[in-house]
Amino acid sequence: GASTATVEISEAVQDADIGGEIGEAGFNSTVKDGIVILDTAGSSTCPPTIASGTYADGVLKLEREKYESGTPCTMDYRTFRQEISLSDGKKFADDVKVEVAEQVFE
Repeated sequence: GASTATVEISEAVQDADIGGEIGEAGFNSTVKDGIVILDTAGSSTCPPTIASGTYADGVLKLEREKYESGTPCTMDYRTFRQEISLSDGKKFADDVKVEVAEQVFE
């Protein structure tokens, strides 16, 4: 089986210039210098930012921050940018597959 690599996730930069709209997938991702640049958008009080992730078999699987159900989320629309890198210093391939879980309220 493939080994699972750990990833480092930067603090989210709010109101990032993401150069366009976030599509139906709920995120945009690009690879720059072996680092995944991940853009999300949503409420500033319940940001849909990435909390954790794993990398295996060419797939980067990311989990969003979780919030308690009933959390009041403002209806504003803010953008967020995070950088995700491999903990061992290796580079992501330009064609890495990025999967982001839905935002969870529980």
